[in-house]
Formats: sequence, C-alpha cells, structure tokens
Amino acid sequence: MTEQKTARKISSFAAPTEDDLAYFDSLPESERRALLRAEIDKGVASGLSERTFDEIVAEARAKPP
Repeated sequence: MTEQKTARKISSFAAPTEDDLAYFDSLPESERRALLRAEIDKGVASGLSERTFDEIVAEARAKPP
C-alpha cells in the first residue's frame, strides 16, 4: 500500500514552525524541490522594491503585533 500524505500549507518559509519543518522533511525530495521552486518564483514575480531594507524593517516594527 502506498502512503498518501494530506496536502497542507507551510505557514511560512521565512520562519517555519517545528510542525512546518517536520512536514517539509517528511516530503519526498521532488515535492520539497517543487515547494521551494514555487516560493522562489513568487519572490521573483513580486519584483523589486524601491524601499531600502532599513525602511522595510522600520515599517514592520511600527505595525502593532
């Protein structure tokens, strides 16, 4: 019998939870590569920012939690 994993979403590739990491590690290499490629493609498609890194960090810190 072939094990079938339930598809789920990783909450954040930038700051994954322990559950995210365990799920990612449980996937076959081909699926891990596909997930990473999709995240890279999203980043490239988002384009370049006119803001500096410091401006982005300052804006993030100014937002209430």
